[in-house]
Amino acid sequence: MSHGPYASSGFQIRLVVSNFAGGPASLGPNNSVARIVIGRTAYRVVWIDTDGDGAVSVGDPFLVSGDRAPLSPLSDYEFDLSWQSAWTAHVFWSTY
Repeated sequence: MSHGPYASSGFQIRLVVSNFAGGPASLGPNNSVARIVIGRTAYRVVWIDTDGDGAVSVGDPFLVSGDRAPLSPLSDYEFDLSWQSAWTAHVFWSTY
């Protein structure tokens, strides 16, 4: 398997909040917003191409927020980034 770079168009993202999943959604280009709805709550995911190469690279941040609201308090989160169903990276955090 190659170590990249990986074009953003090949990625899917998924968000899990306290065991409720939303997505998958396609990752858009740099600084675009992917909206994921879980129940009645909408979340926004933004990818920032820090090195400007147009591809997802090590060190590029992903920002997860509520849709014009803060993240839900007292919740567990999982963010999944998948490349063409070949592999998935997971990040976990809590708002306790």
